[in-house]
Amino acid sequence: LEMFPGESSGACWKSGIDFHVNTPTQQMYRLCRECPVRAACDEFSIRNERFGFRAGRKAKERTALRKELGIPEPPMKEVELV
Repeated sequence: LEMFPGESSGACWKSGIDFHVNTPTQQMYRLCRECPVRAACDEFSIRNERFGFRAGRKAKERTALRKELGIPEPPMKEVELV
């Protein structure tokens, strides 16, 4: 299930690596840098993802960027509340 159009074309989908972690590896950074949908992933994740590594950014980096840009923190998802 794609979270944004084109997500299944992302390097992370094809890698088999779990990007829902907070300690990314150098391989994950490299995949994101070279990803054809990085810009769309970044835009989506800044507005919608509280956790994990997305579009080459850690969760805390997205939080800082949201504050800088005046974008509200996304709401908690039910699966995150469990």
